[in-house]
Amino acid sequence: MVRYEYITLTTDYGLNDEFAGVCHGVIAQIAPGARVIDITHGIEPFDVRGGGLTLVRAIQYMPAGVHVAIVDPGVGTDRRAIAVEAGPSVMVGPDNGILSPAVAMLGGATRCVELTNEDYQLPRAGGQTFAGRDLFVPAAAQIALGTPLEEFGDEVDPHTLVPMLVPLCSVDAKSVAGEILWIDRFGNAQLNISPGELEMLGASVGEQVEVEIEGAAIGAAFSNTYADHEDGVILLIVDSYGMLSLSVNRGRASDILGLRSATKVRLKTG
Repeated sequence: MVRYEYITLTTDYGLNDEFAGVCHGVIAQIAPGARVIDITHGIEPFDVRGGGLTLVRAIQYMPAGVHVAIVDPGVGTDRRAIAVEAGPSVMVGPDNGILSPAVAMLGGATRCVELTNEDYQLPRAGGQTFAGRDLFVPAAAQIALGTPLEEFGDEVDPHTLVPMLVPLCSVDAKSVAGEILWIDRFGNAQLNISPGELEMLGASVGEQVEVEIEGAAIGAAFSNTYADHEDGVILLIVDSYGMLSLSVNRGRASDILGLRSATKVRLKTG
């Protein structure tokens, strides 16, 4: 019987309402010894892609455990609720793609079940709009206690799980085209372009790079650090995850440049 000490939570519940706290309370009642890590409750509402990308960024720094991810616009519909065994951990959430990048990061799914056994769910106080409280978190707590996955429902072929298609950049002789994956709270906009892909075009740290954003061109300094530049300078910086981010030293690139998730970007050198 495998037990897990840690449960992590990644949701779009926010902190203004009681939703995140209620999830903690449910875990505490079922598995009082579990240690809960809030990865974030600040995913934009309904942003499944944002939730999946957040989880895959974080999962490599998390201990083995039960990882719950809930951004669930399809709550109350016939979308599947699943638990997926991957590497040393179990992922719990809706089958809408949110778990897929992290499952891949952990080496792929080795087993998956649909969460249908009502013995491991809370009685619903009302409608079917709070699956985190009633379904996902109770299942996660039971899994942490060592309840075998087969107790929760029928096996699911992992190949039938909804994927999340993370866009890839494209490189030609003179440019690399990509898009914004994520904007952090400082306004830095992470691209789906690595420094190596920019360096393939001959760019080096310290040089200026032409950045084309939806047809408008600007210059950005290719850099490893903010402090090498004056306040307000537009940067193409190597971020803490090893990807390129559009940034402004002591400013918000997302506001200054009008960036949002999925904004198309092309980088050119020379």
